[in-house]
Amino acid sequence: MGFESGAEVGDPGEAGIDVPGPEELDDAVPADDAGSAPDADGDAGGADADLEAAAVDADADADADADLEAAAVDAMSDLDDGDGAPHDEVVAAVVEEHGADPGAVADAIEDALMSGKCYEPSEDRLKAI
Repeated sequence: MGFESGAEVGDPGEAGIDVPGPEELDDAVPADDAGSAPDADGDAGGADADLEAAAVDADADADADADLEAAAVDAMSDLDDGDGAPHDEVVAAVVEEHGADPGAVADAIEDALMSGKCYEPSEDRLKAI
């Protein structure tokens, strides 16, 4: 079959594609997942509450990541002796100050590098911008 332009394409429904109808889709959803059924607390909005809680958790994680990133950039500035701050010292300073996981601090430094908030003047050295 060759290339078809918009003028050569048939009307909707003529392609012979088997697409489930609305009735078939409703039958595929189990009754306990319908969303309007009460949850264990008798609350009909249980699924909505779970989604809102997940959104709040995601916002808190994003804020924590941003805080670690800012703390890492601040530590770079504080520890910079002119040639940049040693990577390991920046990680140690942020871990000590914020009690964060060293891996999370390393990720925050990587995020700061990628977003242009700092750079590496040489290997294992960091400079805030």
